[in-house]
Amino acid sequence: MEQVFSMAIVTLILAAYVGDVLLAQVDRNLLLLTMRTAFTIFTVLCVLGIFASIARGKAHTEDL
Repeated sequence: MEQVFSMAIVTLILAAYVGDVLLAQVDRNLLLLTMRTAFTIFTVLCVLGIFASIARGKAHTEDL
């Protein structure tokens, strides 16, 4: 399910930057900007996930 969300985010970013143009016809600099934006968004999401995991703590550990 997470891969579906990731692909949806990439699709929205491509649609916002490139529009309704074939990728073969897109300027390389615009495509690089789109990729850089996608990587930045996913980096922020990963960092937020790390902090959420740290904040959760050890809630799922069992004492033996």
